[in-house]
Amino acid sequence: DGTLAKVIQKIKNHNPRVIGLDLHRNLPVCLTPDACESDSEELASIFRNTNNLIGIETVGKEPISSHPELFKANRTGASEIIEDGDRIVRRGYLSITNQAGEDVYSFGLDVALKYLEKDHINLVFDQNKLKINQTIFSHIGASDTRENSLLKKIKNQARNFVNKLKLHKFYPQFSRLNETDPHQILLNYRQSETPFESLSISQLLDDDFDDEEIRDKIVLIGAVYELSGDIFYVPYLESKRNFIYGVELHAQIVSYLVDAALSVRTVFKFLPAPAELALITFLLGESFLFIYWLDEKQQTILTLSVLSGIQIIVILVSGALSLYLGYWLPSIALLFITLVNLATLSTLIYHNRQEAEKSKLEEQVQQKTQDLQEALANLKKITSEVIKQEKLDFYLASTAFLDHEIKNPLGLILVSSDAVTAQAYSLVEYFEEDTHNDYPQDTKEIVASIITNNTNIREQAQRINSLLKLVDTQSYQKQEDLSRISIDDLIDKVWSIAWHTFNKLISSELEVEIVREKSKTKKKINVYPKSLEVALINILNNGLYSLLQKKKSHKDFQPRIKIKTQRDSDCLTITIEDNGIGIDRKHYQDIFQEFYSTKENSLGFGLPITKQIIELQHQGSISVESKLAVFTRFIIKLPTDLKKN
Repeated sequence: DGTLAKVIQKIKNHNPRVIGLDLHRNLPVCLTPDACESDSEELASIFRNTNNLIGIETVGKEPISSHPELFKANRTGASEIIEDGDRIVRRGYLSITNQAGEDVYSFGLDVALKYLEKDHINLVFDQNKLKINQTIFSHIGASDTRENSLLKKIKNQARNFVNKLKLHKFYPQFSRLNETDPHQILLNYRQSETPFESLSISQLLDDDFDDEEIRDKIVLIGAVYELSGDIFYVPYLESKRNFIYGVELHAQIVSYLVDAALSVRTVFKFLPAPAELALITFLLGESFLFIYWLDEKQQTILTLSVLSGIQIIVILVSGALSLYLGYWLPSIALLFITLVNLATLSTLIYHNRQEAEKSKLEEQVQQKTQDLQEALANLKKITSEVIKQEKLDFYLASTAFLDHEIKNPLGLILVSSDAVTAQAYSLVEYFEEDTHNDYPQDTKEIVASIITNNTNIREQAQRINSLLKLVDTQSYQKQEDLSRISIDDLIDKVWSIAWHTFNKLISSELEVEIVREKSKTKKKINVYPKSLEVALINILNNGLYSLLQKKKSHKDFQPRIKIKTQRDSDCLTITIEDNGIGIDRKHYQDIFQEFYSTKENSLGFGLPITKQIIELQHQGSISVESKLAVFTRFIIKLPTDLKKN
């Protein structure tokens, strides 16, 4: 305080027009406690007796009061600085509303008005605009303070939109939508490396300066060291520092106000907000129509870019000319919006063209793919039919060959068996008629054994012959006619044949529970009976074999076969289910392939032939469901109105 009192007195002795103190003095600042009272009193005396001294205070959320002597003399100004979102100072306060609702002039305005008193220039308000001399300062800020007014609500919505776009970073006038105090101005800085002359306290106290540097001038006192924290960033910097100090910033504000009042520096003017909104709306619409028209003309992207560049240059030149004339247009915002608009529209047009070409190519590819898929499906269908027919022909030829090769020796066996039997009976009759000779009993028993064994041979040969007739596929598939029969009767017959054959040839020890669920209707359907018998016998034989395999490993197992028939309007379903060893899911398709079998001494033709009979000959379907060690279920679907192939 003592040093500051000496500095102010030294400056005062050289008759400056205004002294501005950019230092807070609401609390005593002393080197030692003993000197504190005398130093503070000395500074208070200087404040009291220096009528051209203006101090600072802050009136915002955390107010800092001024020195009591300055406050009493009403020689203080608000020192708040406005920083935009990017921490750059583009605006300055003219007045600020304190917490009591009173308008407080800014420090810069107070100093400027004190300087202009000598020239009899005062501050007046003209229709809510600040006027110094003949210069009107267009302020940034909301004049309406009614919280519930429609205009206030609209401005609040616009403020939220502006904050989201962060346009205030590029153009400070958009901050007028913020809830700031009503009187702000856009600053027009002095632009040079050393815009103001400066003296250190040491130079001042050592009289190391000229009287001309102070006399009739504005002198501002403030801290110019980085640790003070009183540093700010401005839109331009031509000095070696990348910031300026608070006292230098206040000097810029004071200088701008004074020069503007004396008409030696341009004051920025603004268009009314509706006019700026209309301008932005026009550019948005014009850009859209411009790009749309060029796209309709099928211009290249290069042409769009060149013409868009010309439009951007027009915006920049127009903004520069307007600024030269003192009118601040939202050039950066307009440029930004235009660039984004042009880039977006151009990208969309390019994307739409690419999508159109892509869509066209995709349609062509899709059409070609569809044609190829149809051709492939037809080829697969034809190939499948050919393969099925070839397989069927192979089965027919193989069965016919086996039938022929077995029937010839079988016929010889039957003939020989009849001859042996006849000769054996002749011997028996001879023994009975010849009473003169006593033939050995062993000889008679041998003859009787020959008759018995030969009878068994004949029975088995006849059974083989019956089976050959049953599986004569060449006969029943190429020569058999459709017959209208009862499926339930056919199933009863087939089960009898299958069970009798299995019991005699495979195992006579297996006892099977047969469960039948017949259809409620007795209507007959068209089938090829002999073929269908073969198909059903193959399935039943597999089921019986599965039951036998499970019985061998589970002594308490109760074998069961369930046969169910069910008729719908156009389909008859036959379900054959056994509770045997089951089939692994991965072998569902394998079992219908030729040469695949899990039974010993089997060629694996049974189920493939069954599938051909059901699907190819009867135009039906066959499927399998199974669970290992639980069950196997074959589901056969036959049409109820089969037509002859």
